[in-house]
Amino acid sequence: MPDSKFIKSAGAMLKETREAKGISLEEASRSTHIHVNVLKKIEADDFASMDMVYAKGFLKIYAEFLSLDKSDIIERFAGTAPASQRVRGVPKVVIPGAAAQADGTNLFSAVLRGAVAGIKKIDIKIVVIVVLCAVVFWGFKTLFQVMGRKKSQKPSVQAQVKFSEKAQKKSVVGSQKKTTSAVSQKTAVNASAPAIFEKVVLVVRARAKTWLQVKVDGRVVFQNVLARGAAESWTAAKKIEMMIGNAGAVELELNGRILERIGRPGQTLKHVVVTRDGLTVDK
Repeated sequence: MPDSKFIKSAGAMLKETREAKGISLEEASRSTHIHVNVLKKIEADDFASMDMVYAKGFLKIYAEFLSLDKSDIIERFAGTAPASQRVRGVPKVVIPGAAAQADGTNLFSAVLRGAVAGIKKIDIKIVVIVVLCAVVFWGFKTLFQVMGRKKSQKPSVQAQVKFSEKAQKKSVVGSQKKTTSAVSQKTAVNASAPAIFEKVVLVVRARAKTWLQVKVDGRVVFQNVLARGAAESWTAAKKIEMMIGNAGAVELELNGRILERIGRPGQTLKHVVVTRDGLTVDK
């Protein structure tokens, strides 16, 4: 029953205004992007099957379309909404190709990171061994050359100093070349490692007008109507959650990758979760 403060309920007020303006339900649905069946329930004050947040969002859009006071409509709605209204639990549906199950994906990522780290460690050890072998090789070669010259002849002190300097230069140059080679090999290994996104970067583009609520790591950062052609982006450390009034009207881009369409025009999605691994939807 409506609150005693008001003679007419929110639904009755909206229906009477629409009929007075000669607007059909189909025309109102096209203009507001709210499904005809949802508009019928709103005008009948049947909110038992709707989430409280969605009901208020639809009422604001409908009231704005009919040039009514949104605050007045919401206040009328508050007197008719069931006190025990709760969000019903629904099974979670994973969009094919969008993301694997969380446990399997996390395990795969952990194994992949471990494999990459192991490859890096092995390559570094090999590079160090190669450099040490090169230094030892050049050192022994220099030593044998000095000993051979001492046996064949007795060079002057000045000649010995020059020879020693040349040998040292050769040893340093050889070590530098091997070190440069080692650094190049290490860089090549690092470059070949797959890129792993550290954050969740989501871009939402509106093909048509739609109501949208966005939570970034549990905090509401957006709750409004997204106009046709508009685009918004958010960055999260772990996840982004959304409620979408018109699922067929949005295009989602996750970390630079365009995702498949997540719903039909006019379809309401109560809980969309986006992580680095992909996207899941509660319908």
